[in-house]
Amino acid sequence: MSDRHVLIDGDTVEYSGFAPANVIVQPGTLKGSGPGTIDDKPICVDGDQGSAKVENVSYSLPSYESGSGTLEIVTLAPDQTASKTRTGKKPVLLVGSECIAQFTVETPASGPDGPAPKIKYPGIAVFKTNNNKFRGV
Repeated sequence: MSDRHVLIDGDTVEYSGFAPANVIVQPGTLKGSGPGTIDDKPICVDGDQGSAKVENVSYSLPSYESGSGTLEIVTLAPDQTASKTRTGKKPVLLVGSECIAQFTVETPASGPDGPAPKIKYPGIAVFKTNNNKFRGV
């Protein structure tokens, strides 16, 4: 059973994966925009996952020196958006399972034969919440 806890402002996103790129992952932070609050923090609603983007993240590849890029969530899992629980007419975000993330190269790593390709590497992300009381449906 997936975690149905409601996400709130300040909760984090942990990124992982992105092989063969060795990404020095950093957590993202959610900014809630819902009118409802939990412990005086705005509730996160569908669309707020975009606020967890992390820019200027270092990475490297075999035979290449470091470059940088951006970590972001691409697609939520179906269990990360409430089907009934809403605030401000928008579905609330839930911890759920894993969502699809990506690392987008902005400054390519440099190697002996020139820069690495400027591409996107798929990965995953999971939500971590400070809300241990309220669950959504």
